[in-house]
Amino acid sequence: MQSLQVKSRVRPVRFGFLVRYSDQESIDEIFRVNTCLWGGMFNPIIPVFDEVPIWWDKAGWDTKSAKEILNGYIDYFEPDVLVECEPGLGANTGYDSSRIIKLNNLLERNSDNICMFGQDMFDVYRELFETEYKFQQRFPHSVTMIKAVDELSKRVTACLFGAFHENEVLEYFPQAFKKVFGDAEVTVDGGEALAKIYTDQLIGPLRITNGLLEVQELSFQDPAIFVFDATKPHDLIDFWNLRVLHNSGIVGVPVQWLEEMGDFCKQFIIESHKPRTNNLLNGFIRARIMFARSISEDQGVQLFRKYLLQTKAPSAQQHWYPSFEQHSTGGAGLMTPKPAMLSFGSKSRDVACTTGTDLTVEPSLPSFVKGGGRSYQWASVFNLESYYDDVNAIYPVNLRRPSFPKSNLTQYLIPTTEGLVAFSSPFRREVHLPIHKRAEAIGLWLESENIQSVQSDAGRATNQIIESFEGVYSLWTLANISVLKMLDSIASNSSARTINAQAFKSRLDSYKRKPDKLFELLVNHGVVELGAQIKCKECGHPTWYDLKQLDNVLQCELCRTEYQFPIHNPKREVTWAYRVIGPFALPNFAKGGYAAALSIRFFTVMTELVTGMQISWSAGRELTYPDNRKIEADYIMLIQRKTEFDRVSAPLLLFGESKTLAAEAFVQKDIDNMKALAKRHPGAALVFSCLKSSLSDNEVAMLRKLALWGRETDPQSGNLNAMVVVLTGLEILQRGVLTMTWNEASDKHRTALEYANKNGGLHGVFNLADATQHLYLGLDYYQNWYEDHIEEYAAARKAE
Repeated sequence: MQSLQVKSRVRPVRFGFLVRYSDQESIDEIFRVNTCLWGGMFNPIIPVFDEVPIWWDKAGWDTKSAKEILNGYIDYFEPDVLVECEPGLGANTGYDSSRIIKLNNLLERNSDNICMFGQDMFDVYRELFETEYKFQQRFPHSVTMIKAVDELSKRVTACLFGAFHENEVLEYFPQAFKKVFGDAEVTVDGGEALAKIYTDQLIGPLRITNGLLEVQELSFQDPAIFVFDATKPHDLIDFWNLRVLHNSGIVGVPVQWLEEMGDFCKQFIIESHKPRTNNLLNGFIRARIMFARSISEDQGVQLFRKYLLQTKAPSAQQHWYPSFEQHSTGGAGLMTPKPAMLSFGSKSRDVACTTGTDLTVEPSLPSFVKGGGRSYQWASVFNLESYYDDVNAIYPVNLRRPSFPKSNLTQYLIPTTEGLVAFSSPFRREVHLPIHKRAEAIGLWLESENIQSVQSDAGRATNQIIESFEGVYSLWTLANISVLKMLDSIASNSSARTINAQAFKSRLDSYKRKPDKLFELLVNHGVVELGAQIKCKECGHPTWYDLKQLDNVLQCELCRTEYQFPIHNPKREVTWAYRVIGPFALPNFAKGGYAAALSIRFFTVMTELVTGMQISWSAGRELTYPDNRKIEADYIMLIQRKTEFDRVSAPLLLFGESKTLAAEAFVQKDIDNMKALAKRHPGAALVFSCLKSSLSDNEVAMLRKLALWGRETDPQSGNLNAMVVVLTGLEILQRGVLTMTWNEASDKHRTALEYANKNGGLHGVFNLADATQHLYLGLDYYQNWYEDHIEEYAAARKAE
């Protein structure tokens, strides 16, 4: 039995609405539908293009294709289910067809055409009434029906505050809303009415879709005014999506009403100017004035000067806003502004589990739903943590067609940057999570990607080394090049693979650093085994016998003659000796297993030092791809980091190539194999580690060329081609932590450490790659290199 911490929370199903950016009719329907869905305000609207329109990027730097933008939105918002506003819009997303539905049946209650996913607001209204609004309140609530008088006002109102359908089939939603919150009603007919709604802080039906939910903002955004053209559908889409980041901190102001709302906007700017209370940031908050894509920078400057400029408080003009389809450098995604996290109920517990079985868990599901009908009403999100046991808690993100992990009892298990997402309902309360060992999980994941893998001979040796030490942490015993050389000389130069017991102890004593402890660990962990070496009476060949073999009569291993144990003069004729055994008896530094095991130790220790960072690894595997290409990696890892909000990065995939002390350890074949892996897994890290302290000029030239290729961007994924990390014996043989090691190494290492610390430290693989490329390959830091090549890079992307 092993230990696993399981955190679970429940939230509404997140829908992603796919719509043509110019389809105003469907966009209006999206506003109405989301007004009736629990959590509807946080469902993203994803624009679909055949070709990217010229207004998409005002700055002119964005060279992404229409497909890249579509999939970028999906990667950013991670919708559980896609909703098509017209047939075929989801065809290029890669989603399984069972998770693509039509807009016109999302709210259908016809038993023949009922939607399988989501929770509408009817039961939520009832629960809000029973728990809060049926009681007389000391201060009147501000929930109000907000309506409009003309087409422009209706469009603005629906986007900002929500709108109900005006048909008999769905009229029970506005009826239930009024029954719970009363008959209060406000009409919007221009900027003055809109400004009053903002000033009075009225809550429309769209914001009530967050009822009963805890809304945790994951990005600290300054208050903002978003000036948009209400006649441009794409501006409405952008405001809708921006609100997911800002929540209540952003107000939409139609440019058509800006003159009427000028005084309100100026007061908003003044009231927003205040000292920051966040301990991480100093100074003052100031409001940002953001202008939509349809408003040029020159127009924005003129509008600001004419209607928004005042002298009482500073503000910031912003003619751009976060790109929802952006990919973060290095694949971590932790610094990118994230949508707010919704939660209805959560719980955390430590559980005992057994690898190879399913763990049955039951999240805290809503109890207020009285009826059924929909098969998958809510999403349950699970975060797993396992730091010291060999239980896998990392799953490569696969939002579209999840194939790993797989449960026979739970239909949908979707690995996302939130965690594992499953769907629940009153009739599907239990979720079954498959539990695997770390190495087994990596093998199963590769298999799910149609990649066959078997452990290599070198991988088996690496595994046996780590198992002998009962995990990677005791491998500090081997983190000594003199010890490794001694063990390798015993394994390589003697047919018996033995060393005199006294000589062995004396060699360890010369290493000065805890020799007694080192001796004890090497013996106790089965690196060496004590025995007696005795010469045959017939042929004179010395044979080594372990303690169990010693007897009155012995047999020579060479001539097979039996002879008596030398009982008359054992002190002279018996030599006590240690023999290397198991993987430690393999020549060439245990077939490279020492370097691989110590490299795994390096990354394991690195991740353990950072709160929320986890790792899964597998020793050497031979991978066979669908095109029958076979590629061997000396170790494979998944590294994942978690924020304080239990938001995780997409796990970083890492392939390792490890070498010993050869003058030309890395050859072109190694470079080609690792590059082939990177092409099949864009964004992966490629780690070249060795026991020697420096690289040859030829090795530097080959790795430098690969690292420069790795800095380029893969056009399909938006990630860097590969992050190339170079580790020498200085890093993988260290006894402490990398910061201490580099501080003591040289001025060049200290300078690299200072640069890395200014950019977040060395615990991130991207910064580690950047620093080691600078130290060992002579490359400039990535940021400097990128700034020098940005124009060339943009021109090349446009030419593709």
